[in-house]
Amino acid sequence: LKFVTIGNNVTSIGNAAFRNCFNFIDIQFYAGSSKLQIIGEFAFEGAGFSSITIPSTVQNIGRYAFVGCMLMTTVIFESWSQLTFNGIGTTVFLSSGLTSFSAPQSVLTAFGITAGYGKTVGGKTGVTVTQIADTGTNPRGLGSFDGDTG
Repeated sequence: LKFVTIGNNVTSIGNAAFRNCFNFIDIQFYAGSSKLQIIGEFAFEGAGFSSITIPSTVQNIGRYAFVGCMLMTTVIFESWSQLTFNGIGTTVFLSSGLTSFSAPQSVLTAFGITAGYGKTVGGKTGVTVTQIADTGTNPRGLGSFDGDTG
């Protein structure tokens, strides 16, 4: 297994789904139309890809989801991410090769980090963290005045 495209109707990647797929070098999601909500525990443990862009629809990332992904240097979260603090498992990036982490402010807040150099992200130290802007239209249709009854 070397290349995987996760279909736009997939809502969950199960626990240990791609565990120890060392030859797994590329994963793609349907940008803007993904319905993925859950990345399970140990889902990509030891996988061989170098980067991943996590769809905005992901709400939960299980503990140790990317543990041991030694070749994975870059993680990018799409704009308008639905991930929250309660949706992040412990040490998701432990023992990975992560050096670059880019995400909107909501994800940085969920991880309890700020932009900068030498940060610890999900159990991985020495990471450069970059805040990206939420661009385009919010796919959830939420605006700053939603719910205003005034």
